[in-house]
Amino acid sequence: MKKTWILNLFLLAGFSFTPLVYGVSEALFLQEDICAQDKICIRGSLYFNQKTLHMSFSGKVLKSTEPGKLTIKLIGESKSGKSHKMQLTQSLQGKYSEIVEINQGYNFKTTMPQKFKWQIEKVTYRFKQP
Repeated sequence: MKKTWILNLFLLAGFSFTPLVYGVSEALFLQEDICAQDKICIRGSLYFNQKTLHMSFSGKVLKSTEPGKLTIKLIGESKSGKSHKMQLTQSLQGKYSEIVEINQGYNFKTTMPQKFKWQIEKVTYRFKQP
């Protein structure tokens, strides 16, 4: 009985520690709608992985009229006032319920981008030219 309790405690500690090692992504927003003008709306989540320095967005198209290129411009600010900008881009078919997956790394010139507070600066959607 005591060995089982110790094993359960060890497993619980291991699972509790796992997010600290691997789950270093910070959710900037979860299942929110982002829209670009009246051209497209997407419901999705935005994450910043502090270990790999990757920004990722995953979502689903709620409304669109045509194929085009989605651009999500982000700005991150530190407590000291330093800022970084980055953008996520993806070509889309523009179909209802289309899955959107954007994973993008960024070469940060600062040593601590994890300390930045990230937010969306602008969302644009440009239709493809025929």
